[in-house]
Amino acid sequence: MIGATARETVIAFDSERYLHTQLTEILRRMDQTPAGGNTYVEFGGKAYDDQHAARVLPGYDPNLKLRLLGELKEHFEIVVVVSARDILRPRLRGDTSLWYDDETIRLINCLDQAGIRVHHGVLTMVHEGISTEQRARLNRFLQKSLSELGIRFVQHGFIEGYPSVKILNRDHPFAESPWLPGNDRPMLMVSPGGGSGKFGVILSQLWHDFAAGHNSAYVKFETFPAFALAPDHPVNLAFVAATADLGNTVMPAYSGGPTTYDKDVENFRLLQALINRSCPDPSVNPMGQMRFAPEMGVNRLHIGIADDAAVQQAALMEISRRSQRYREEIARGIECKNTLEHLAQALPITLRHLVS
Repeated sequence: MIGATARETVIAFDSERYLHTQLTEILRRMDQTPAGGNTYVEFGGKAYDDQHAARVLPGYDPNLKLRLLGELKEHFEIVVVVSARDILRPRLRGDTSLWYDDETIRLINCLDQAGIRVHHGVLTMVHEGISTEQRARLNRFLQKSLSELGIRFVQHGFIEGYPSVKILNRDHPFAESPWLPGNDRPMLMVSPGGGSGKFGVILSQLWHDFAAGHNSAYVKFETFPAFALAPDHPVNLAFVAATADLGNTVMPAYSGGPTTYDKDVENFRLLQALINRSCPDPSVNPMGQMRFAPEMGVNRLHIGIADDAAVQQAALMEISRRSQRYREEIARGIECKNTLEHLAQALPITLRHLVS
């Protein structure tokens, strides 16, 4: 019994240590932005009540990112980003059972209750050819945000071919996307879930800044994947399971370097191309010195892991739980059948029984 009790009290993840190291690194990266430029931070993952992280990392505070935002709020203008695609699908947030328009309202309210003011809203991926019914649904969300929360969402149109580098072959692909005034303060982008378009909004801001001669910079805060862990570490595989509905199936590792995932590799190519073509002086911009995708990000998750064996076991349980949820959602007709196929392809053969 003594051994069992001792095992139960083991902290698999040290939230306080992780919070300190992550905050320190974000502020350090902000200081690297050239004078006269602005800093744009993409705040990846769920901003509060992150039950996925809490399940995968026993000891992780589900509101740790909310606490981090509280530490950063004096430095930043906060921008909430949601995609029109997720509102129109409609996409369900599995852990709250809310559709994404309602989940976005909930996010803004939660931030406000925590003393974190949202300054701007952006609705991304708005197709010109949407139906009258779809436009009415988007308008209801926009009107509710303004009347209930006082947040006016600007709209970014859908850019055909994004995020391929080829979009930069056109004349000014971001020119039609409204520039958000930051009042000379850095901006931090949050969203109700992955794939909302935060990176695209930041690229638009960078393009406008570069065109005005400002040498601005981008920093990505990401929880998952954990850059310092191998692609086949269960923590990273659990991330793939959590985002299988977005088609994330590949996590390349660099020789002697960190892990990333396929979407970030594509985004990095686009960022590099934008810097090379538009940045006033890439030689003094930290983005101009980046060699591979993980260098865009600040990821110190591995620092908080105190018991790797316990974390690995929890992550494997999460993969199994996710696959069961996808099966249930497929049966309800709110998830695509190929989501489970994406997940199975991403797992090592020895772990595919978790999705069978």
